[in-house]
Amino acid sequence: MTGIGTACCGDTPYTNDSQVCVCGGLYGLQQGRQLKCCGGKVVAAVQICCEDGNKGAAYDLDLSKSCCGSQYVPTDRSLCCKSPSGNTKVATVRLRKQYSSFKS
Repeated sequence: MTGIGTACCGDTPYTNDSQVCVCGGLYGLQQGRQLKCCGGKVVAAVQICCEDGNKGAAYDLDLSKSCCGSQYVPTDRSLCCKSPSGNTKVATVRLRKQYSSFKS
């Protein structure tokens, strides 16, 4: 394919002073700045993307959670384990009862 442009979006040339390439699609600058690619899908830029643009998953921001691979899990009761090969696994944290050593 031939055309005029300053950048490519896949195999499509475009002018990057008026458009943005997000997930292989072209968007106007205003709209494009509010988008990003997560898991091969166009999502809102304010969303959290766990993993990356190709194989991730998008979630609404929740300050009590964090990413573990492509999962968005509660940080207070989850443990994210990562193998040397990069695989992740979510484990549930066992909460221990705390006993006071003070006597009344």
